[in-house]
Amino acid sequence: MIKPIRLGYSVDAEKNNRDVEYVSQNARFVLYVDTSGDVCHITDNKYGVLSVIAVIGRAHIGNNITADTILLEIGLWRTRPYRKTEAPNRKTKNRERIRITGRRKFADLNNDQFMRTWPYLEELLFQHARTKIAQWKPESLRWSIAVQTEYPRLGTKYALVSHSTRTIHFHRGVRCTISTDDSLMVNTILASNAHSQIWWLNQRIKFARLCLNNYMHGPASVDLLRSNIHNGEKKLCALATYLQLPPHFYALMLEREVGRHRELLSQFIEAANLANIQEVHQLMPIVNGHSRFRDSVRIQIIRQIRSASILVFQVSPSCEEIIWEKSPDECGTHELPLFDDDIPF
Repeated sequence: MIKPIRLGYSVDAEKNNRDVEYVSQNARFVLYVDTSGDVCHITDNKYGVLSVIAVIGRAHIGNNITADTILLEIGLWRTRPYRKTEAPNRKTKNRERIRITGRRKFADLNNDQFMRTWPYLEELLFQHARTKIAQWKPESLRWSIAVQTEYPRLGTKYALVSHSTRTIHFHRGVRCTISTDDSLMVNTILASNAHSQIWWLNQRIKFARLCLNNYMHGPASVDLLRSNIHNGEKKLCALATYLQLPPHFYALMLEREVGRHRELLSQFIEAANLANIQEVHQLMPIVNGHSRFRDSVRIQIIRQIRSASILVFQVSPSCEEIIWEKSPDECGTHELPLFDDDIPF
């Protein structure tokens, strides 16, 4: 039976049934939901060859309700959702590699379904990351890189920017992949990523207030700020250099500001061409939404591959929540840092 749906696709019942049957039997975790979003059953396929968390359920397409279909896939480690791939067969001793065909998604989770499904998805991702990290040697969690960081310092009359090269330590986690077509899941990752760096963003907010203080009580506009940046005003140029951030970080900064401070910061972002201000304002309710990871879990966005329509992110639980198979003391390491304030995302 063929029914028209989103993205120009049509529901191929035979293809849909094959995909649902294969994912049900081979995905690492499968959540079954009803049309209201209530999770009816969770399957843990310990030897599943498809390393994804899948959500299967019925969806509204027009005025009709489809049979069970794939509503969401989250790739674990290097597996990309909905894509064909190869994986070792965990059910055999020689672990021969088998080919996995691509799956086609005919419908999305609606907002109610996602809000009710999200606590289960978060717990599965958290437990998966905690289990994987517990199998590693604790010293492998601490990565070190040498970076050149900028430290704005205000003088009596103008702003100076000093440069310093230092070693940064940050906490390694487990990588996952989502499709950028799954907008609700993407919004959750963006919100979690921004809130993971809330202390780091508060420092940027304080510095922005200091640099824009002269415009608090006088007339200010986007054109005036743009003109002063072009003319080389020290404070504004230093702030423009310091605030090179992704759009969802600006959204959270504006969400935490009020009144004239929010208005000025918004005008400055537009004047300095740091981001599309309309996109930033659209992201404001998203970054402050209810669906995001718990505070003890750091979400770090690794990369977005636009050509493949995927977003790669990293889940890093705190060391206190990891049950080590081998204790840090046995490995001769010290307590590892959870967050790093110099890595923005």
